[in-house]
Amino acid sequence: MTRAAKRPAIRPLAYGHRQPCRLLGSSEHGPEHKAELISIGTRDARLRLECAASELLRLGQRCTLQCPLVINGAPLAQAHCIVEWLHGQEAGLVFTIRASHSISALQHALSKETA
Repeated sequence: MTRAAKRPAIRPLAYGHRQPCRLLGSSEHGPEHKAELISIGTRDARLRLECAASELLRLGQRCTLQCPLVINGAPLAQAHCIVEWLHGQEAGLVFTIRASHSISALQHALSKETA
């Protein structure tokens, strides 16, 4: 019996269109970094920072993502995350708790912010 090659899971994303956000350090008095949201899903997010990501963050670092988005009349909660990858000015974050909002709700909120 031959097994089919395992394909990577397709994960839909909402695209940020340069939505401003902030990335907070793991401690209460940790550093705060301004960033732009490139994309966000229920499990992860991709950001563009003001300078090289490796100068501000380290792999495995715990942080909190804050985005000024309103979904279904309520502000989006802060998302606790871990830095998964760094490349140039971009960083990939994995949420420690999967987001409860759908991709369509996230995209709708982002579309309203950029309108």
